[in-house]
Amino acid sequence: MIKLVSLIFGLATLLPLTILAQGSIKVTNLDKSQLPAGVKYTGKLKNAIRWTDKSGDNILVTAETGVYQNPKFKHENDGSDAELYAGHYLVGDSLQLTWKVYDFIKDSPVDLEARFAHVYFK
Repeated sequence: MIKLVSLIFGLATLLPLTILAQGSIKVTNLDKSQLPAGVKYTGKLKNAIRWTDKSGDNILVTAETGVYQNPKFKHENDGSDAELYAGHYLVGDSLQLTWKVYDFIKDSPVDLEARFAHVYFK
């Protein structure tokens, strides 16, 4: 499932980059303080971008919890947990979540890593 999330984020990243390559849409990186109230995610913000296209004003966020023990999960093995989150919002009169991806590993008794694989282009 983690590979699926990486693929989805890669595709979501490619779309704005492809449009950017055509020179018609400007993508802006955002930090946590620049996010509108109502943008929700779990964990530490890893990436947030904003752009405007024919759909309107868009924001895409990704976040990772890192390795920890989530008290919401049942732990039979005293293992560790890690979670990933991605979400797309349309910003207008109100904030609209258009899609989200949430994935996790719970109660892992072995070393684990859950993070987004970012694609870079030259």
